[in-house]
Amino acid sequence: MNSMLGLSMTSFIPPFDLKRDVLSLWSAGNVHDTAFTILMGTLVAVACAWLGCWLILQGLALIGDAISHTVLLGIVLAVLLTGEVAGIGMFVAATITGLVTVMLIDALHVSSRLKEDAAIGIVFSALFALGVALLGTFAGGAHIDTGHVLYGNLEFVTSGRSVVLAGIDVPVPVCQMAVVVMLLMLLIVAFYKELLLVAFDSQLAAAMGLRPVLCRYGLLAALSLTVVGSFQAVGAVLVVAMLIAPSATAYMLTKRLPMMFVYSAVAATLSSVIGFHLSYWLDVGAASAMVCVACGLFGLAFLFAPEQGVLSAVWRRARGRLRASQENIIRRLWKLSAGVPELAVSAGDVSAGMKLPGWQFGWSVRSLMQRGWIEAPPGVARSLRLTARGALQAQRLDRAHRLWET
Repeated sequence: MNSMLGLSMTSFIPPFDLKRDVLSLWSAGNVHDTAFTILMGTLVAVACAWLGCWLILQGLALIGDAISHTVLLGIVLAVLLTGEVAGIGMFVAATITGLVTVMLIDALHVSSRLKEDAAIGIVFSALFALGVALLGTFAGGAHIDTGHVLYGNLEFVTSGRSVVLAGIDVPVPVCQMAVVVMLLMLLIVAFYKELLLVAFDSQLAAAMGLRPVLCRYGLLAALSLTVVGSFQAVGAVLVVAMLIAPSATAYMLTKRLPMMFVYSAVAATLSSVIGFHLSYWLDVGAASAMVCVACGLFGLAFLFAPEQGVLSAVWRRARGRLRASQENIIRRLWKLSAGVPELAVSAGDVSAGMKLPGWQFGWSVRSLMQRGWIEAPPGVARSLRLTARGALQAQRLDRAHRLWET
């Protein structure tokens, strides 16, 4: 089929030379742009990941999705009013839009029979569509385009204005995002106990004098600020994935909130670094590559997480079944040998009373032999007997089972 179409996989994937590509990316002329582009992507991903942890714990992932879309309306209004694609006005307008979004969702949910998910769908679709319409109508006069806002332009984050810090030209968007990350860190540290209590038991928090609604609106206001700082890098659409994917990866790896913050930051950093290099190799958008890597990391965590991974659970169940069959075999041997370890017992008699598949019985017998609990007596075909260690384990298991039965 490929030969008929004149296509092949090599037509889409460029030849891979790790040393050449990395050296070219980090050459003397590109090191400044490369370093700050990766730093911007990392700051965006880490900020979104930290907020995503709270969103997942409070079940607000859909509201985070809604805000990340509806702040587009605030951004467009601010740009149309001020004529600038950066500045404090855009942050204020986007924050107000995010809070208005939450208020409208709550109002629809409380004052009607609509459930929260339906209210979210109505509000964020309407406001997002209005923002896209305004963007498409007035974008030319405001020096802002649809693709820049929706999908980001991480590769050109270093081409705009910059400030000199310690003799280094630092792009203004990187400075803004660094301030947002530091503010988030300070807020998380300062209000950690309150946020933790509100996230896990809002009723107890209200009984203790805290205001869960105020905490919620504060969290969503911080989310609006983060989305505004992120849209230049990954856009208003792809920021949704950065809000959820790294934090969901951390959620699969741990049950402790502090470690969830650490793991989400690590996943966000890896997504930025690997995604940027992958985009350079494949010649695709850096933001898209970052999100693909973030979702790929979640896929790995979903499969191989130590406690919650799918394959890990399958492996634990298989080990549990193997252990149970091993314990049943040595108990069966103990009973058939009447408590005399030196007495050999036919393997057929052992398997007949256990109703195990042949492969599972053979696997369990080989494992027990490797552990030194049973052995095949010489000169007696298809027979088994307990070793001294196996007899001790059989006595212990027999006592434990009798205790449980009692």
